[in-house]
Formats: sequence, C-alpha cells, structure tokens
Amino acid sequence: MRDKVLAFCRAELQPGDTVYCAVSGGADSTALLHCLHSLKDKLGITVGAAHFNHGLRGAESDADEAFVRDFCKARGIKLTCERGNTAARVATSDDSLEEAARRLRYAFFDKLPGYVLTAHTADDNLETLLINLIRGTSLAGLGGIPPKRGRILRPMLHVSRDEVLAYLQLHGLAHREDASNAQDEQLRNRLRHHVLPLLKAENPALLNSVSALTRRLRLDEELLLAQANAALSAAQTEGGWLCSRLAPLPEPILHRAAIELLRDIPDRTSRHVDALCALIRSANPSAHLDLPGGRIARREYDRLLLEPAEYPPVPTTQLRVPGITVAGRWQITCTLCNTPTDGLCLPYRESASYFVRTRQTGDRLTLPGGSKTIKDLMIDRKIPAAQRQSIPVFCDESGPIALWGVAADVNKTSGKDTTYLSISMKEIFD
Repeated sequence: MRDKVLAFCRAELQPGDTVYCAVSGGADSTALLHCLHSLKDKLGITVGAAHFNHGLRGAESDADEAFVRDFCKARGIKLTCERGNTAARVATSDDSLEEAARRLRYAFFDKLPGYVLTAHTADDNLETLLINLIRGTSLAGLGGIPPKRGRILRPMLHVSRDEVLAYLQLHGLAHREDASNAQDEQLRNRLRHHVLPLLKAENPALLNSVSALTRRLRLDEELLLAQANAALSAAQTEGGWLCSRLAPLPEPILHRAAIELLRDIPDRTSRHVDALCALIRSANPSAHLDLPGGRIARREYDRLLLEPAEYPPVPTTQLRVPGITVAGRWQITCTLCNTPTDGLCLPYRESASYFVRTRQTGDRLTLPGGSKTIKDLMIDRKIPAAQRQSIPVFCDESGPIALWGVAADVNKTSGKDTTYLSISMKEIFD
C-alpha cells in the first residue's frame, strides 16, 4: 500500500505542497493519514487532517471525532474539524441522506487550502461502478471514481481493502467502525456484503481488471468531452451558439455538448439533455425548452440561447373569430369548420364573445369526474407556481372554457353542432 500511495503522490504533488487527508476514523482514512504522515519528509509536503462530523449518529459521531483528535494529537498532525446538520439538509432539500452528507462534506473540503486527499479504494471504485450500472449511467458513470477532480486527489484507488487492513495490522493501528456499515439498508452495503464476494471468487484479480477498465473508459470520456468543448467553441456566436454547427455533430459529441451547456443548471436530468439535443436539431426556428432553476433554452432562428425564463401573465385579449390574435407572447389561431378537429375544439356560437386571460381565483372547469379548480389542475400537473400566470385560460362570457394544454370544460366542448371553433396556438419570442 505504501508504495502505491507514494507513486501516486510523486506523480501528482510537488515539494512544498500542502495536503489535507480527509479522515473519518474508519479503516481506509486512518491508514491513508498514517501513510501520508510517514511519507511527508520523502515527498517534501505538509500533511494535515480534516474531519467532518455529520451529526447523524449522536454519541458515535462524537466518538469518531474524539478518536481522530487523539490520533492526530499523538502524532503532531494539524487537524481541522467542522460539524454539519445532515438531517436538516435532508428535510429542506431533495437530497438523499447519502447525498446530503456528501454535499456538506465537500463544501467543507472547499474551504481548505491546498489539496484534499480522500481514502477511496479499489473496492469503493468497483462498488461505485456497479451502483451506476444498476441505476443507469453513461460512459462517464462507467468510469467509476476519478483519481483527481480539481483539488481532490484519491491516491488509494489502486489499493484494495485487504491491503488497507494488512497495513493497519502491520503498524498496530486502531480504527473506528461505523455500525451502519454492517447493515444491508443501503445498496452499497448489499453489494459489499453479498455481490462482491461472489465476483471476486470468479476472478481473484477483479479489482485490478476493473481499475484498468475504468481508467480506459475515463480516457475515452475525456477525449469525447474535449471534442464536445471544441465543437461548442467553434459554434459560439454573439450571446449563444449556432445550431447549424452543432446539429451535424455525431450523437456522442452532441450529447456531451448538451451536458456542458447544462452543467450549471440545477436538478438537470438525462431527459433535459435529450430534449436540448432535439431542440438543437429542430426545424422550428422558434422552439424552446423549459429548464429547471428558472432557465429556458430557445431557438432564435439558427441561434441557441440559454436565458433566465420569463413567465409574464396573459393579458385579457378578445379573440378574432375567425382570424389570428396575439395575446402577449401567444399567437392564437381561430378557425371555423364543419366537423370537430383534434386539440381544442368547441361548438361555435355566433353571439358568443371569446377571449383569453390569465387564471383568476375561483376559476373552475367541469371534467368527466366532476368540477375542479384551475389552480388544483395546475398543482396536479406539477406546473411550477412561477409559470401558472403565463398559461392562457380560454373563456366566453360565462367563464372558463379550457386551460391550454391541460384540460377543457366538457359542458362547453361537447355536443353536436353544424359549426365548430377550432383553436390552435403557439408561443412567440421577441
């Protein structure tokens, strides 16, 4: 183990560098801290320790911190500690417990100077690869845990857990055990306890094989990503990117270009990436895509723009029947026909007055299952509150007829008649 850590550090660090070892008190991080401390003079580096108390296990968490403090004090290692309320973050966000803990921990690491070294092992890398494969992933996910990301370095990715335990035994080092690691509630633990032993029995050299595989896949991903960034640079124009240069890209390159464009969009998913690729290749010069975080991607002829979303209310506007009406950012086409059509179509009354407006308190539609407020319909469809005022409500003199794209009043859109009013619309941009 020591030789592997030394080789990694010689390749990544320079004499005079400051490094902090992220140490929980567990076997892996205790071994790494001890190893780094023993190598500091050989490498010419300054070694400190960093411990984050997640506050999840009460007295056990405090005992972990006390263990780390005693370990560092006995060896004269500078220790930086911080506490966080992981449970509170879970309660106020969409993060899982594991993700919330990781976000808080890495936010702590970001405050530290120099490099931060974590104790992820070859076993962790294999577990991560399997988790990504089970949950669904891309080439990047199949690359496992990267050995470095910014100031985060992982010098033990070629070290097995067995090597860690042998190192601890050789040097007579105690460590802390998280009782939750013995439970099967988390997927990682189930893989560790039940799946990995079977795989290793089939191939005793599995960790080495997987380490080599993930390294090759990371190199492939780096090459494709570099080509995607080069394509984005070549397509960049004033305020956006030229779709005519991005659309012909091979699918793997375009997909990664879309990921890069959405990198700063919170809560993005593969669905948003695929939709952005479709927008780039769309023949509609005014197409657009709503994105999380109050952002929008839209076409302005050949330009792709990423902008803050604007959701202005729909102004109350009388409809020209037949004819084309512009109401705010909506272009509405009304056509009279003799047979019902797809979309919004209702029996036409020549004496009626038709108009659109934004929703109002108390607006209701009669549906096949009964009456429902337009507000509740929007909530059911999970339409964000910021967007609700921008969706047109079609009305006649007696009240709402339909909420565009969501539902229509069955009493006002059913029945047999000789003339029908067919309504279509599209959103327009300045």
